[in-house]
This record gives sequence, C-alpha cells and structure tokens, in this order.
Amino acid sequence: MLGLELVVVFAGVYAAFLLSAYQQTRKDDARRTAIYEVLLAEAEQTADFARWYQSYFETNYAEPMLQPYERGERPPIYGLWLPTARQSGTWTAMLEAGVDLLDPAFIQQVEAHRSRVQFMIDQTDRAVRLSDEKIEPVPSQDDFYGPDGRLRKPYRWYPRLLGYLSGNAVNVEASADSLQTAIRLRIEAEQ
Repeated sequence: MLGLELVVVFAGVYAAFLLSAYQQTRKDDARRTAIYEVLLAEAEQTADFARWYQSYFETNYAEPMLQPYERGERPPIYGLWLPTARQSGTWTAMLEAGVDLLDPAFIQQVEAHRSRVQFMIDQTDRAVRLSDEKIEPVPSQDDFYGPDGRLRKPYRWYPRLLGYLSGNAVNVEASADSLQTAIRLRIEAEQ
C-alpha cells in the first residue's frame, strides 16, 4: 500500500511539474511574440522614415544639384536642413527583455540594423554641421564655382556627400525591410 501511495504522490508531483513547465512555455511564447510585434512596429517605422528621408533628400537636395551639375550647369548650393532623428530605446529595451527568449542570431540581426540606423543618424548630423560651417557662411553662389564652372576645391565634397547620404537611407530601408521579413517569419513560426 505504501508503495502505491508513493507512486501516486510521485505521479502527482511529476504532473504538477509538467503543468508548470507547460504554463511557463506558454508564457515565454506569449512574451516572445509580444517582443516580436514591438520590434516589427519599430522596423516598419524605421523603413517608413528611411523612405521619407530618401525622398525628401532626393527631391530637395540631390536632384536639384547633381543632375544639373553633371550637365555642366552651376546649380545653387544650399546648406543642408535635414530632420534630426533619434532612436527610441525600444530596440535595446526589447532585446534586453527577451535576451533569454530570443535566438542569438536574431539578436545580432536586430543589433546590426540598429547600428545602421545610428550610423545614418550620426552621418546626417555630421553633414548638417559641415554644411553649417562650410556652406552657410558663403555670401554668394558664385563663390562656390571657379571660372571653369566646376566647384572650387573647398566645396567638391558636396556632390559626394549628397550621394552618400542618400545611400545611407537606402541601406537603412533595406535593412528594415529585411528585419521585418525575419520578424514576420518568427511570428508565423510561433503560431
């Protein structure tokens, strides 16, 4: 009889352990899905911002400058006014909240994307400061160009900078789109 009671007690403890493990797995799955959904929303916002940034930049700076300049014209050069962006702490907060739940390769992908976004923000800030220092103080558009119609040496960086900043936005958009795909696949796998 004592042996039967021990078996029943052991079976009950084991069943309780299995139930607890099942409930913890469900909680972890729900938490992981919530983290994926927040990261997905952030990636979508980042992609939207990068598309807007590139469009704004191309329309207001690159196209009016680069195409005429390459045709030998002397387009006006303007100081850069670009929207200042800051990353929210969401990326870091979500990764920290899910460090025990998320795949290390996925965490690396998110961190790489976050680094690309920060790089774009830093480069944009530097470009605006450079523009403020080198372009804004010039009193006349004629001062930018030499007698041959080409940019004077102190301003030859300007067209390259325009292409570079546009390329940064394209890279961030592609990174955000790739991250969105990865997150959606992970959300689907959770269901």
